[in-house]
Amino acid sequence: MAKYLSANQINVRHQYLPTRNTASKKLPILLKSNRPLIHVFKDKIGNYFLWKGIEVYQTLKVLNSTLKIPCQIHQGPANEYQWTLKLLQSCYLENSYWKVKMELIRNLLNDDKKTAEQISEDSGIELKEIKKYLIQPDVPDDYKELAISNGKHTLVNSICNNKKLTDECKTLLYEAVFHYSTPITFEQYNLFKKYIRDGYQFDPSEAGSMVKLKEIVNQNAALIYYWSSLNSGRYYLYPRLYFKRKNDEITKKTNLLS
Repeated sequence: MAKYLSANQINVRHQYLPTRNTASKKLPILLKSNRPLIHVFKDKIGNYFLWKGIEVYQTLKVLNSTLKIPCQIHQGPANEYQWTLKLLQSCYLENSYWKVKMELIRNLLNDDKKTAEQISEDSGIELKEIKKYLIQPDVPDDYKELAISNGKHTLVNSICNNKKLTDECKTLLYEAVFHYSTPITFEQYNLFKKYIRDGYQFDPSEAGSMVKLKEIVNQNAALIYYWSSLNSGRYYLYPRLYFKRKNDEITKKTNLLS
């Protein structure tokens, strides 16, 4: 069954909407169609809930929320959780914008108190696809999108959750994670954490800070420097050998005085 509905009559579980400029590009296609582009569920008391046609809904909501278009009506699922799973499935099938998927997954986690594993099992969506949207809210949107598309959500979350780092330092690290030529790895980030934890200084605002960061986490270069120091005879760089060297010097001085 089909019925003419406006965007204002349809319930959703996300707040994200595109800009007017983005939405206006979709409107001509929408107006030319005579078939239902939106599918909704209808509950027993006459409320409508979005199921399919997410982009069409968002276009109408932004440009003309009272304009009525033909919508296909379906019998509603048992509860809000089941409806949201259906809506999330549509997001993946329709390749909806990442912010819509992220918002729906957060609602399922925070409001419905479900785990990522439960959502995956009940929706049929792979667990890795669910987990890559579990990014801390404080991560800037540009880096959220890059983390999702590059599978770096775990590393980005680790940076965000590190309370010892300033916001400026976190931003530099985000940039380093997605550096076009030599992105830093999780292992290198752990090396940088040790560098900071051991009391060494790093100023992300100074000129060349990205270059310095790459030098700090270049473990191979550090080993070469250390090995070179060993070959040069400066054993005092290593604490145990330092004391051995000092004891040898004391013995030598004692022999000269006797």
